[in-house]
Amino acid sequence: MKKLLIGVLVSAVLVYFALKDVHFDQFMKGYENIKIIYLVPAFFIFLTIHYFRSVRMGIILSPLEVLKQRILFPITAVGFMAIALLPMRIGEIFRPYMINNESNIPMSSAIAGVFVERVFDFIVILFTLLLVILNVDLPGWAKVSGYILLGGLIFLIGLILLFYFYTDKMISLLKPILNKLPERIHNAIEGIIEHFVRGFKIIENPSSLLYTLILTLLIWWLTGFGIYLILQFHQVHSGILSAFLVLCFTVIGISLPTAPGFLGSFQFACIKALEVFGVTESIGLSISLTYYVLGVGLNIIIGLLFLPVVKLSYADVMAKLRGI
Repeated sequence: MKKLLIGVLVSAVLVYFALKDVHFDQFMKGYENIKIIYLVPAFFIFLTIHYFRSVRMGIILSPLEVLKQRILFPITAVGFMAIALLPMRIGEIFRPYMINNESNIPMSSAIAGVFVERVFDFIVILFTLLLVILNVDLPGWAKVSGYILLGGLIFLIGLILLFYFYTDKMISLLKPILNKLPERIHNAIEGIIEHFVRGFKIIENPSSLLYTLILTLLIWWLTGFGIYLILQFHQVHSGILSAFLVLCFTVIGISLPTAPGFLGSFQFACIKALEVFGVTESIGLSISLTYYVLGVGLNIIIGLLFLPVVKLSYADVMAKLRGI
């Protein structure tokens, strides 16, 4: 309950900052002279992304068990619906639970698979943000941030490779440092390392790693192109880079602890990204709502359609999680 209240409070603050400079008449202008023709391909792009997410998880888990898409796609649909509807990203645990129910894959291994998925997502988003920052005419501090991101990206990839190829040595090097930390932090870091190692050991095959990376690029760069089509739908010609900045900002925004549905963080991040390209808060809000319907609303609708197909019990999810 405490975490939910924190999330609601964060959402309330972000909603306030997202709306405080919005003028209703200007907001409505965002829906004047719209071009529906751009919304149709955008819809199908966001629909296709769901399939790619499901295929990617299938590749990650394939060394443990090959799951057919008739099983994995409903799990993916309901899992991403849960992420959208439940606060504090509690929904992340639902996919591993459903995978465990529908296969012989242990829940801990399925959690590790989701962790690998998120590592790839983080790398691709970080790389995309770096490309945008270095190719847009931004203030000096933003360019400096780009170079810091570049250094961070190189460091992250290097760290991943070290843990991947020299797992035991890296853990032994970290142990003296971890032992000096408070028990709660120590256990949290150990848990992250455990999921990381277990997850990447699942997909030791280089071709699987490559396919996972390609699918991750497709998922996020298609999302960026879908956002670009939304901008065209609203007759906002701020360029393809603005769409990818919206992508990166909203991904960062929905990572914050907020109320169910990413309310506030999604809209605020989208508006702030578009401001960089001279789009007003009012028009930015209209664009953010269209993106919200396609990016989040579609997740919920598809999840609801497939909810009767999967076995799901919140109490059982929490019980299995405690038993890991």
